[in-house]
Amino acid sequence: MFLVDSTQPSDFVYNGTHGRQVSIHLPRNEMVHRFGEACTGGVAFSRNDPLFVAMRAVLAKLFTEGAGAEPQLSEALLSLMGAWFHCLEQQTGKSTRVANAVLSRALVLIDRHSDDPAFGPTELAAQLQVSPRTLQRHFNQLGETASRQLLAVRLDNARARLDALGGGAESVSSIAFGAGFNDLSYFYRCFRERFGEAPGRLRKP
Repeated sequence: MFLVDSTQPSDFVYNGTHGRQVSIHLPRNEMVHRFGEACTGGVAFSRNDPLFVAMRAVLAKLFTEGAGAEPQLSEALLSLMGAWFHCLEQQTGKSTRVANAVLSRALVLIDRHSDDPAFGPTELAAQLQVSPRTLQRHFNQLGETASRQLLAVRLDNARARLDALGGGAESVSSIAFGAGFNDLSYFYRCFRERFGEAPGRLRKP
């Protein structure tokens, strides 16, 4: 059994064998509200897990019982799923929890200090009390580097400032320096690469 996240692409390969499939659509917002991020991204249930056996039994009941039993059986299915996710979280190793905590703190610090031109990956690693190499290993989870994440936040902040001010009195260079850039030509080049146009074109006449 697979819990598929509707916001992510899914590929299934059946090796040419015949199979009978049943799809049940669960409200994503309710799932995330009940179970948190543990239910996102896609999850495979082992057929040897006793909780999977219980969930399969409830599903079979749902298809054979009348509509009157549906609310109770649906709640039973979600309760079993909640128990399964709880067990999954308990099995998560301490190292994984620590890694997630470091990455979360890193993202908060980037948001907090992005407007400081002197703040970079070295300073970030020092505040987190990890080595630059360890810091990068945490950012590998995002398929990103700390420096690229910091650059993206600075560019997004500058873009938001430009959008908000329109044709206001503040110059593009002032906005760039306020967003944490200390090289104006570098700012222009990165802005074009990210947004496909020069920052000056966002200024309304």
